[in-house]
Amino acid sequence: MSARQVEANGLSLWTDSFGDPGDPAILLVMAAYWQAIAWPEQFCERLADNGFFVIRYDHRDTGLSSVVDYEQHPYTLADMADDAIGVLDAYGIARAHLVGASMGGMIVQECLLAHPDRISAATSMMSTPLSHSYASGTSGENLPGPDQTAWKAFETVPGPGKNPTHDEYVDGWTDFSCGVAGSATPFDEQYVRGMHSDSYRRATQPAAVWNHLQATAATPDRTDRLPGVRTPTLVIHGTEDHVIPVQHGHATAELIPGAQLVVIEGLGHQFDPAALDLVTPSLLHHATAEK
Repeated sequence: MSARQVEANGLSLWTDSFGDPGDPAILLVMAAYWQAIAWPEQFCERLADNGFFVIRYDHRDTGLSSVVDYEQHPYTLADMADDAIGVLDAYGIARAHLVGASMGGMIVQECLLAHPDRISAATSMMSTPLSHSYASGTSGENLPGPDQTAWKAFETVPGPGKNPTHDEYVDGWTDFSCGVAGSATPFDEQYVRGMHSDSYRRATQPAAVWNHLQATAATPDRTDRLPGVRTPTLVIHGTEDHVIPVQHGHATAELIPGAQLVVIEGLGHQFDPAALDLVTPSLLHHATAEK
């Protein structure tokens, strides 16, 4: 692991990497609100051990990356897509496999549309072709929003405008993580609680993460644009995803020409090592085929 700050899109972004820089690159793009460290080191190392140079990074407004005054400088997921490409620029990488989860999947889709020449392959996990209508709760019956299990889990999280204590932050996000985990693997409370504790300690402004919700709401849906994508794309979704129901995975794969859909029974909206072990074989197969 090798951590470094990089300048990208006018921001300072915290990054770290795994593996040989001479190998094909995989850029991991995390979900809303969470930091790069939510990608487990075990997961990153497994990808690196299979011949990839793996980079994870803190989004703007998370962790050790720049905090933005959203009122003065509003942004969208298209700007966050430019951040991702800026990370590749900082590492001198011309093309990479982009892997995005949840909001990270939305950002990867924005990269596919705006920067197709920089992407050798893409994986969209636990994500959706929507942005504005999903964040605003107007996605409709065909692509439902979070279910009641997810809304109940969100009630545990310190919301916008709050500056939580360490325990409020860790307890809230751990309860949320437990609430939206699937039945395919046991919930690893010790690991998850430790990850959220580390996240609180390294956050410059813990409440700034809610800017991601505003950015998502300010970004147009991609349903009319994704049919123009020509990059090899893998879509992964779990049957027990309460935050972004599995219908969104089916819709994403149907919209992107030639996309492969992998549905994992019992997988929830989760990033713990055991859950990502279920994702890794399909991801590696897709990444290796597109080297």
